[in-house]
Amino acid sequence: MRRALLLAALLALVAAPGALARGISSNWAGWVVVSPNHTRKFTAVSGSWRVPTVNCEGSAAQSASAYWIGLGGDSERAPGLEQIGTDSDCEHGHPMYYAWYELIPAESVPLRLRIEPGDLISAFTSVRGHRVMLRITDVTRRRHILIHRYAPSVDTSSAEWIVEAPLSCTRPGSCAATRLANFGSVDFLSAHATVGRRTASIGWRRWRSSSIELEQAPVRDASGNIVISADPTPHPTRRGGFIVYWHSHPAPVEARLN
Repeated sequence: MRRALLLAALLALVAAPGALARGISSNWAGWVVVSPNHTRKFTAVSGSWRVPTVNCEGSAAQSASAYWIGLGGDSERAPGLEQIGTDSDCEHGHPMYYAWYELIPAESVPLRLRIEPGDLISAFTSVRGHRVMLRITDVTRRRHILIHRYAPSVDTSSAEWIVEAPLSCTRPGSCAATRLANFGSVDFLSAHATVGRRTASIGWRRWRSSSIELEQAPVRDASGNIVISADPTPHPTRRGGFIVYWHSHPAPVEARLN
C-alpha cells in the first residue's frame, strides 16, 4: 500500500501563536496545527468530510486522492504519523472508494467499510503513550470501525486535516506522489484537536495554524502540459470547517516538459 510521508519541507512555523501561516507541498493540501514552540503534545484529533466524487476521464484514469486526519508527521524527521481516512481513486478509468488507516512507518491497511460518494465520514484518532485508537464512521450509512493498535514509533507534535496525493513506492526509499485525482472540492467539518484537557478547532489563538497548498510537477495532458494543484480556503470557520479545491492550469513556459 501507499505510504504517506511528507515529501516537501513545507512548514517553517515562525508565526506568533494564533497567526495563520502558509506552506507548499508536493502531496499535501489542508491545515496543520502545532502548539507554541512545540512544547505540548497532542493527544487526539477529529474531523469530518463528505466523500467527493472523482472524475476519471482521459489522462486522469490513473490517479488518486486521500482524505484524512492525523497526529504527527509534520516534518521529514518525524518518527511517526497516526492517521485514518478514505480514498477516492481512479484505477484504469474506474472510480474506487475505500477507507484505511496507517501508522507510519508501517504501510496503510484497508478497512472493510463500504463508502460511496456523498457519504458523510467522521474520524477520530487518539494516542496514549504508544497505544493508538482510531475510529472511522460512515455517518450516512450508520456504520463504524474501531481500531486499537500498539505503535513502536509515534509522533504527537502536530495535528492535521489533509487531502493527499498518496505516495507510490517502487522500493523502500524510492517513492513519488501519484497524480492527484480530480475530486473537484471536499468539505472538512469540525476539525478539532486536543492538548491536555483543552479541545479546540484549527483557529484557536494558542496554536500555530498553517494552511498547506499542494502543487505537483507539470504533467502531460491532452491539452498540453499542465500543473495540478489543490488549496484550502484561507480561513477556517470558528467551528473548524474549510474546503479544499482541486485545480488544473497550463504549466508556466519555463516549467513545461520537453
